[in-house]
Amino acid sequence: MTKKKEKRTYLTYNLEAAIEICEYIAEGYSVRRIGRETEYSAATIFYWLNKHEAFRKLYDDALVQRGYAMFEEIIDIADDSEDDYVSISLGTDDDGEDQKAPIAFDREHVQRSKLKIEARQWSLERMNPKKYGNKIQQDVNITDMAGLLESRNSAAEKLRAEQLEQFKKTDTE
Repeated sequence: MTKKKEKRTYLTYNLEAAIEICEYIAEGYSVRRIGRETEYSAATIFYWLNKHEAFRKLYDDALVQRGYAMFEEIIDIADDSEDDYVSISLGTDDDGEDQKAPIAFDREHVQRSKLKIEARQWSLERMNPKKYGNKIQQDVNITDMAGLLESRNSAAEKLRAEQLEQFKKTDTE
């Protein structure tokens, strides 16, 4: 038995809604999260992106802003050491007082912070590889390459001539 698909209904496009959605995007929200937490479904947002050039331009600008927000969030996560150490409860004593062990390093929290940072770095690298990627790019100009090869060849010829001259001197002695 096949399930019949319902026809989707999209909210009517308006500039105020588009700006509100783009503000969410700029703050770091994903389209799916906006769809869960607001009246604008992800399907509506994607539909608007497909149909409205003005919204697409706003959205592109919001994505750039989201990149900046994520970059700053990485720094905030890295600088936050508040929960890196925890006290371990040993239970209660005879008086009902909570007994705590000395402060211990919370490896799980630090690893979770590391995962958050790496996930954001990965996302930034995919969103804007030229700006946030760790790949080094070298631009080579072909005309410069030709000049480089010519100078290398002339240097090699000069070296051969010097070696030949040196060989002739040692051969005649």
